[in-house]
Amino acid sequence: MKCMGSRITRNDTNKVIDGIKYADPQLLIKFGLLYEINRTILHPLGLALGVQSPNSRPEANMTEIKLWDCREDKEGVIFQKKTFNEGRKKLREYYKVVGKLALREREKRLGYIYQEKG
Repeated sequence: MKCMGSRITRNDTNKVIDGIKYADPQLLIKFGLLYEINRTILHPLGLALGVQSPNSRPEANMTEIKLWDCREDKEGVIFQKKTFNEGRKKLREYYKVVGKLALREREKRLGYIYQEKG
């Protein structure tokens, strides 16, 4: 099986390196995927994944992905209300347009959506 890279939209610019298509990590924010990864997996463990674009830091020449370590906070990380609502809205829109179709196609081809064994 070959990784087909991002199927999110046809208009997003992707780079191909060694035959693998890479999408801009900003897509994680644009489609609410970073919100869901943080909300369901990382935040309860006291971790947070962030994507910082070169637009927010002029000295940066590429998008950076950072992992914040807040494991000493026993409650874990939580979103501010506005950020939570924006992330949820983006994720719901993504699933309506692309996500549900992609999950159905994966299940049709593989017989499952989430890999449970190697």
